[in-house]
Order: sequence, then structure tokens, then C-alpha cells
Amino acid sequence: MDETLFELINVHWTNSSLDFFMAVLSSWALWLPILIPVLVIVAWRGGFRVRAWLVALALTLTITDGVVTQMGKKWFDRPRPHEYAPVARLVDLAPVRPAVLALFEPVVVHEKMNFIPVMSGRSFPSGHVMNNFAVATVTFLFFPRWGWSLYLLAGAVSYSRIYTGAHWPSDCLVSMILAIGLAILIVTGLAAIWSWMGPKFFPGLAARHPQLLPFSKR
Repeated sequence: MDETLFELINVHWTNSSLDFFMAVLSSWALWLPILIPVLVIVAWRGGFRVRAWLVALALTLTITDGVVTQMGKKWFDRPRPHEYAPVARLVDLAPVRPAVLALFEPVVVHEKMNFIPVMSGRSFPSGHVMNNFAVATVTFLFFPRWGWSLYLLAGAVSYSRIYTGAHWPSDCLVSMILAIGLAILIVTGLAAIWSWMGPKFFPGLAARHPQLLPFSKR
């Protein structure tokens, strides 16, 4: 089932326009220079809940990406699809610097029958999927209206990881479940810690912001 679905998404349900769009969604190097200044501005201009959201994001991503993803890749050592699947395509933006220039270059597509460079890392779990669903879940818990839109983006990125040949469908599904579960545990834990320690160590701030999350009970 995993191989069949991968082949459908990666090989059959494709066209040149989707190749470009999916490669853009999958390119961390392309989006990082945009995200960093945006987060800096948000941290500077935002209030208590925005900054609490950023702290929760940083802690969640440290655990999901820095611990779970990296250790999981070593433990499971699952091959990338192009190393195992009988038919596969690798789709990526042109390797140029700065990465934004790749938007004006043809997409690079490697077919299984041709030489395919070895993609770094292992297949499970997917860092892209873990990170995007972790961000979406943390955001949903703090700002539900924004969280829904980020879930749509996370789903699109997850699909792009299969489309571009980086991951199996099961990699993305399990990574999504792990990310959502871990993000909920971490954020609710932080909310409980704030309710307990906030009034003791930051009484003035806690009096103005007794709840870390919009739906928390006092």
C-alpha cells in the first residue's frame, strides 16, 4: 500500500507546474530567510501571548526536530524511497545561491532510470512534516484562527515531501501524528507550569495574564 500510494503521487499524479509548486513547498532553504525576520518582528512587536507562543514554538521544535527526528532517523534507519522503490522521481529546485534565484530556474527532476544523487538523511521520521505540524499545533493552541490555516500549509508540505520523492506516505502520516501529540503535551505542560509558577515568580505579569492559552481554566 505504501509503495503503491508513493508511486501514484510521485510518478503518475504529476505535471511540470506541480513539479515547481511542490519543489517550492519543500525548500527549507528558500523559506528560512523569510521566516527569520518575520519572527524577529513578531517577537519585537508582539505582546505576552505572542512571546509565550514563540517560547513554546522554540521548545517544541527543539524536541520534535532536534531530538525526536534526529534520533528517530538513526534508530529506524529507513531508506529513502529512491533507494528502494522500483520507480521514483526526485524533484528539487535548481541548486543556486541565493536560493531565491531558483524561482527563475527550471526545476531539476531526476528519474529512477538515470543517475540519482543520494539524498542526505534517512526517511523516517520526516523533519519537514514534524516541524510544520508542530508549528501548526502550537499556533492552533495559542491562536486557533491562525492554526487552521497553518494545518492546511502543513498538509500541503507533507504531500510535497511524497511528491518530490523524499518520503514514503507512511513517514508523513506517522510524523504528523507524533508532531501533533508532542506539541499538545509540551504546550499544555507549559500552560500548567505557568499557572503554578507564574503567580509565585511573576505576580504582576500573572495577574494581567493568568492564562497562557485562550481556553485555559483559571
